[in-house]
Amino acid sequence: MKIFLFFLMLISTLFSSAKLEHIAIGNQDFSIVTESYDIYDSKGEVMKLYKEERNNDLTFVLSLILKDSTGTCSDKSMQ
Repeated sequence: MKIFLFFLMLISTLFSSAKLEHIAIGNQDFSIVTESYDIYDSKGEVMKLYKEERNNDLTFVLSLILKDSTGTCSDKSMQ
């Protein structure tokens, strides 16, 4: 029973850590993904913006750290 509950909590955590939202600006479609991260003693939440191509591929556009446990919220990456 404990193993079952452990796997249930693990699966629910994996599926609830990322949120996907579709937006349209003009005639272009974008996807916003908000997900949690835990890398190198740094925990937080990052937002990533992807452009949806006609063949259903996603092209990375922008990444922005929303929350960071270390206190630095100015890390950005743009292409």
